[in-house]
Amino acid sequence: MKSVVHYRAGDAAAVAHIEDLPEAPVPRAGEIHVRVSISPVHRGDLVATETGLPDGSAGRRLGTEAAGVVTAMGPSVPALRVGDRVAVFPAPGAWSEHITVPAEAAVAVPDSLSDETASALLVNTITSRDVLRAVDERRAAAAAPSDSPLLVSGAASAVGKLIVQ
Repeated sequence: MKSVVHYRAGDAAAVAHIEDLPEAPVPRAGEIHVRVSISPVHRGDLVATETGLPDGSAGRRLGTEAAGVVTAMGPSVPALRVGDRVAVFPAPGAWSEHITVPAEAAVAVPDSLSDETASALLVNTITSRDVLRAVDERRAAAAAPSDSPLLVSGAASAVGKLIVQ
């Protein structure tokens, strides 16, 4: 199975490369195996290469989110079926042809949603939620009304659009 990996800290363009690795493990209880169709690159993925590896690590597969198709399931996965299209996050090692992840990290996506959109769906939603929570905390700390104006820079981005909504 092909996967993007790195073995030392540095700029992703210099330290990340494609390597043949053993297949993703067979899913255990509560896990699914996904054939990845697309996995986007975002800043967090690149920071992972810049900050290095955990002590004692021999290397790390890159990527944290993806879209694909469920190809196998462990027991106790009630909401998904083999053949379902899914978005997954967090999905460590998502820049791989196949991944095994907890089923709770996956959301079924309709056929009308492109893989490109589905692959970024969860991280954008979670990022938007976190931004809005931070805004609420700042407003509360400043004793500002909850309906005080919020300036959204980059409102045309996926995260910006979710915040505006």
